[in-house]
Amino acid sequence: MHAHEALPELASLAAMCGALAALPYAARRPVPAGLAFGAALGLAFLSGTWIAPAALGVTVLIAHAACPEWRTPRAVIFLLLATMVGAAVDEMEEASVGQPGGEAA
Repeated sequence: MHAHEALPELASLAAMCGALAALPYAARRPVPAGLAFGAALGLAFLSGTWIAPAALGVTVLIAHAACPEWRTPRAVIFLLLATMVGAAVDEMEEASVGQPGGEAA
């Protein structure tokens, strides 16, 4: 048995670490940071409970609203890309359920 099958929180933790690693680049490089942040949050949603990635997502939204350094046009690019990629990751998993090789959650 693989470790991520025994403890799905490990996969969620790894994905959350990926999201946190992308966050410092949101202001300087919003496109790659948004892609990485969204993909990591999407994977965190799929791998474990929804509470930790939802909390991080809401916290990032609040931080962008509260922090003047993050309230820029680049922040909009980062947030939109992160949202679209995170939703796409979730949709890809939902589309695979019921397909040959897909697994139900």
